[in-house]
Amino acid sequence: MNRWLAGGFALLLLWVWIAFIAAWPSGWAHLPLAAGVVLIAVGIVRSDPGNDAER
Repeated sequence: MNRWLAGGFALLLLWVWIAFIAAWPSGWAHLPLAAGVVLIAVGIVRSDPGNDAER
């Protein structure tokens, strides 16, 4: 797993914690969700499908 995907999944976990566990009532709580989705998309686009080392 490359660092883009790892960072994206970490931000998604942060969003789950902020939105559901801490229940922070703010629109800013969704910023980690947006950033995490973007980082996961970047990680998928930048990955090399022929290289098994990063899978």
